[in-house]
Amino acid sequence: ACCSRDTATVQALGRQLAGKLCRLLPIMLSPWFLLACPDASFGDVFAAAQGKMPEWVHLREVLEFVSAAHDCQRALVGLLHSLGYIRGLLQNLGFPEGRRLACMWKYATLGNHASPPLVPQELSTGQRMRLRWHLGVMECQLGAAAPFAGAAVRWAASARCAPCCASG
Repeated sequence: ACCSRDTATVQALGRQLAGKLCRLLPIMLSPWFLLACPDASFGDVFAAAQGKMPEWVHLREVLEFVSAAHDCQRALVGLLHSLGYIRGLLQNLGFPEGRRLACMWKYATLGNHASPPLVPQELSTGQRMRLRWHLGVMECQLGAAAPFAGAAVRWAASARCAPCCASG
């Protein structure tokens, strides 16, 4: 749902898993999944392009999210911890975020069956093309929007500062 930017499904799953803090779920999985949030700002896009959390995400909200996820589904906390640990290791090894997400999507797709086979099949050509398309679109959107988002964030910060500086 996050990779294909299906905001309705992302929000429904987020509400089910984390209640009112559902907006954090895609971002906790990957900063790129910010594109699945319907109300992402320029600052959010700029942070995602840099692989960072948006400015509005504070430690207290993350702790509340983890607590809500723990109350709802204990396995989710373990999954998020594991994904975060793996993400950190892969970043240190220079493994691109897009490739990490491609692996996540591949195995999520292969395991998305009522009774998955003991030995997973390979993705079909259509599934591989869809995966590459969606990840390519996400990467292009972040890459194209990041410079403008960064400029917009700097302009907004200077516009807020301008009255103080002008009067000083």
